[in-house]
Amino acid sequence: WKDLKDSPPPSILDEESDVMDIDAKSKHDSMFLSGALQSARAFISKYLQLATSIISLNQHAGRDRFASRLQGEQAEILMLSGDYPAAVSVLLQIVDYNCVVAKEGWHELHFWRLFRLACCQRFTGDAPSYIRTLSKC
Repeated sequence: WKDLKDSPPPSILDEESDVMDIDAKSKHDSMFLSGALQSARAFISKYLQLATSIISLNQHAGRDRFASRLQGEQAEILMLSGDYPAAVSVLLQIVDYNCVVAKEGWHELHFWRLFRLACCQRFTGDAPSYIRTLSKC
């Protein structure tokens, strides 16, 4: 037990090749998730696809606050991966005039999302949109 306790946790990502070290394939694997475990990039891509589907279902069901939360996390992932134009399009959907969090009194969260939108617009070089977003703060 002591040796197991002192050993470092196993890592599934190989830092050099960005390939996951998972070879176990089950007959119960879904077609949707089968390619997700091939690399970290493939996993992120599948995660974003799945999140988009969950967001649509929650919006259709009237759970706008939860959908907005997922969109915020989706935008953060896109920013971390350097896809600022996609992050801008996601953030624009959740900071518009019908913003759920602003209506419900979550003003700090609303301003945080406006700030993140401004950061993305600054990286994309869209100066007029950047200035418009800053004026909303």
